[in-house]
Amino acid sequence: MIYLSYSASGERVTDSTKPDNGKFHFTAKVEEPTPAILMIRFAPAAEEKRPHVQRTQLLVEPGNISIVVQDSPQLAKVNGSNSQKAFEVLQKHEKPYNVKEEVLSNRYREYYAATDTAAMKNLEDEFNNVSKEAEACNSRE
Repeated sequence: MIYLSYSASGERVTDSTKPDNGKFHFTAKVEEPTPAILMIRFAPAAEEKRPHVQRTQLLVEPGNISIVVQDSPQLAKVNGSNSQKAFEVLQKHEKPYNVKEEVLSNRYREYYAATDTAAMKNLEDEFNNVSKEAEACNSRE
């Protein structure tokens, strides 16, 4: 099953469809570029009890948008949306900072599990530095 979730007129909208011969179609009624989540729920593998879910964020906007998904929604190619192109450029610029934050988050979880509050406090400065780096990069763009 494939889902598209977004907000329109202050309401959360979630639509679903089943792919037909590998193709799917949604009609999203938005008035401006709008953040959305495309989610694919795969049937559980033989050894799994729950379905496997993959998702990606994209921008939907008025007009026709084509989404080609091969292997994973994270690798989806979106065509027909100028806003999506700008969003992808932004994501590319943010990626190194997101990776740094993910590493720090993992360390924070380890310190939290060990109730090491001093180490958790020290990481706050590192988080702040990564945020400042990202802001400086975005202000140069």
